[in-house]
Amino acid sequence: MAEINIQQKKKRLSPWPLIVAVLVVLALGAWFLVSRDRGPAAAPEPGAPAATPADTVSVP
Repeated sequence: MAEINIQQKKKRLSPWPLIVAVLVVLALGAWFLVSRDRGPAAAPEPGAPAATPADTVSVP
């Protein structure tokens, strides 16, 4: 009688964890680019009065 060699199929890893990891990295990169500080804010000069909205200005 002939021998039948049956090999077990190798279990392939699912691609979904890799896809999710790539999407998370892309989302973090986009968040970093959008939310990072655009540079130091221009501070008003010390001698200049603070600006007030037009509806809060009192007229004597």
